Amino acid sequence: MSFLFLSHLKLKRFLKKKKKKKKKNINIVNINMKRSAAANPKSLQHGKKKKKRRKTNRAPPSLAPPVMKSRRVARKATTTFHRLTHEIDRVRSDETLDVDTKTTMLDDLKQQLEDSGGRKTYQDASIVNTSMFRTSKYVTSTLTRLGIRKGSGQPLPKLLEVGAINVQLLTTKWLSVDALDIQSRHPKIQQMNFFDFPMEENKYDAVVCSMVINCVPTPLLRGQLLVDCRKHLKLGGHYFIMLPLLCLNSTPHVAGKEQFRRGVESLGFQFVEEKLTKKVALFCFEKIDVVRQDRVQMIFPNPPRIVVRGKYKKFASDFAISLVRKEQ
Repeated sequence: MSFLFLSHLKLKRFLKKKKKKKKKNINIVNINMKRSAAANPKSLQHGKKKKKRRKTNRAPPSLAPPVMKSRRVARKATTTFHRLTHEIDRVRSDETLDVDTKTTMLDDLKQQLEDSGGRKTYQDASIVNTSMFRTSKYVTSTLTRLGIRKGSGQPLPKLLEVGAINVQLLTTKWLSVDALDIQSRHPKIQQMNFFDFPMEENKYDAVVCSMVINCVPTPLLRGQLLVDCRKHLKLGGHYFIMLPLLCLNSTPHVAGKEQFRRGVESLGFQFVEEKLTKKVALFCFEKIDVVRQDRVQMIFPNPPRIVVRGKYKKFASDFAISLVRKEQ
């Protein structure tokens, strides 16, 4: 018993000494760390070693204003732009107004357009509005499906893009693209009004007008746009038209997409296909050699006539297309 008691006491003293030695070592380490932190404050944070950050190749933050992201804001911007531009053209063509009144009204409308951001804001909004449906992807996939895409060693199909807001079609390797817009946002996009673009008949295999016809200010110019695009196309070439559904379903001058489609067909096109979303309609037509002038005047008369009536129906657009009778 005495032997066991002495062994227990020795073990207890040994553990006590070891504990004191360990505590002393910890204190020495803490003192050294504090001295190191005093010499170099950044080398120690809260008694822990600083982790090395991995180098990244991230671009520096942009100083430019943030890009429009909300689709609701984008729709409001496009609606405002169209309302003001159409009102400006209406006032300009109103012969009943005297010069002073017309000048005052035009100045006021132009100021409103400038305050809303003008065409730049409209282009930003167009990018947001079309982000859910990429026109370029639809065009390239449709042309491939229709056999327009050529094999290696063959001439590239020629495409004219009217109202280009990006370079997605321009950078398609198997296409030779001429892109233009009234306010270019890229060096490869020609800054030019479509009606000033040199006319070369039967040149292109495809013409793309994405959100363009609804921006043209007058019904007669919209009709001229359709005629000129057909002239640019080769026989058998394809015409892609993208426009808001509001222009077809909420205007007194167009009785839905069927009437619009028949009107375009009468100009010398054959309907190929259509793709509809909740907000946008996209049509693909093929150029043929037959123009139905009698049907053109019935569907796209000048001046536009009301074809949709309703006592309680409210229209969100006054979209219309007109054509004068002449040789196509």
